[in-house]
Amino acid sequence: DGMPCFKGWTNSAEYVGTLVAISYSLSYWWRTPIFVLPPHVLQQHIGSIFGKDLDLQTGFSLAYTLGFGLAKPPGVVFMTGQKFRDNRLPVLVSLLIGSMLFEGAGIRFFPHVPWAQVVCVFISTFMQSWLYGGMFSYLEGRGTTEVLLAVMTFLFIFAGPASRATARWVVESGFPATNMPLASGLVACFISVVCLVVADRSPLSSPSADDISQRGARKGSSIHEKIEFMGQYTLGVACMVGSLALLAALRSYRDFYGQDIFTSALGLTAPPPSLFFFLVDLPGSLCSCLSILFFKRFVHNSSALLAMMTVAGLSVLGLLGSTLLFQCAAISGQWWCVLVGLCIYVGYGIMSGPWYDRMVGATGINGTCTFLIFISDGSGYVGTIMLLIYETFFKAKHGPGLARASEDRLGMFLTFIYLCCILILVMLLIGSSYFKRVLGPPSDPSTSAEEVRPLRGS
Repeated sequence: DGMPCFKGWTNSAEYVGTLVAISYSLSYWWRTPIFVLPPHVLQQHIGSIFGKDLDLQTGFSLAYTLGFGLAKPPGVVFMTGQKFRDNRLPVLVSLLIGSMLFEGAGIRFFPHVPWAQVVCVFISTFMQSWLYGGMFSYLEGRGTTEVLLAVMTFLFIFAGPASRATARWVVESGFPATNMPLASGLVACFISVVCLVVADRSPLSSPSADDISQRGARKGSSIHEKIEFMGQYTLGVACMVGSLALLAALRSYRDFYGQDIFTSALGLTAPPPSLFFFLVDLPGSLCSCLSILFFKRFVHNSSALLAMMTVAGLSVLGLLGSTLLFQCAAISGQWWCVLVGLCIYVGYGIMSGPWYDRMVGATGINGTCTFLIFISDGSGYVGTIMLLIYETFFKAKHGPGLARASEDRLGMFLTFIYLCCILILVMLLIGSSYFKRVLGPPSDPSTSAEEVRPLRGS
């Protein structure tokens, strides 16, 4: 009796989405291990720029951010075009294997050449930068898109601390540190590729006819079509892209300097235990998943889009309020660390895909929304790059010691929170007013495929 049920599951969109989510999340097992390498590895001297000494950890952070950021513009062109759609599986498999080998082999075979390791990390992250948008193409334009994205969001948020904890455990077990990223990557990449191949061969690897009637057909688009679409909805798109860019920059800064931020917020003189890093974002991943699932109940795309912007605004208000309470000593540092992660990930989970999918559905456009994700992510990395450059080359150092560095980074993070939250709230208010005016009342969700317009401004 269980076989028909299992067969039905394997022929469902949820099955495809779960496999794709697992495939993408496993890439964190060769993306993040470099940041938990032992101090004697990360403190290797690379060189000096503008009179500032750079160690390997700083080099990794810069290479990571530049790789992800600089890959977005070409990603907008190639990964959202029809050529990618026609060759989706081989392209994504090549990116998975190539990014894993560059990062893992670079650390393994250049242990005493830190600048070569940095170059390998840059090439790897450049390739990894295209993975999320490419895999998102399996999930967009479906009646169950929110369900699939909820699963994917939960898994990739959880994958960050889980992969770092795994890498630290492997090193602490006595495994050679410079071999660890490659060993971890080989195992994770094999499983990731298998999951993606199985998902791609499913009969529901593309949206069904019912999905197309609800959300519109999704296909690759030309540069000209993208420009026309951006021109037609300039103000609304700018507000959405700007909001995600600022929240993504906040998330990245917290990821890079989480150890210092948590140490200072908790009033410690040494970093908190690894279990804290593993658990601190678990509430955020669960709440982000549930908030995305909530929007599955919305039939009308325009109503869903406006509701998403409202919930995103509430999460930003929560981030702002919890930070004020923390600075007024009304809540503990531990609670603040958890609430910051929760608020960031609830907003980020909505902004990083679901609201673009609903916007494309609401505007009646026949095309992909992945180019908007690439543009938003690229804009977010611009902010992160500027912060890292300031942190590395221009910020005054107030004295030696972990405690002093932790206080400095916490102070900068708090300032960044206030600035970003205010700007995001303003953009969300403007954006929601704009779409309420442009989209008008909710349209009939049964719009036929013939009524859906191609991706162009006319």
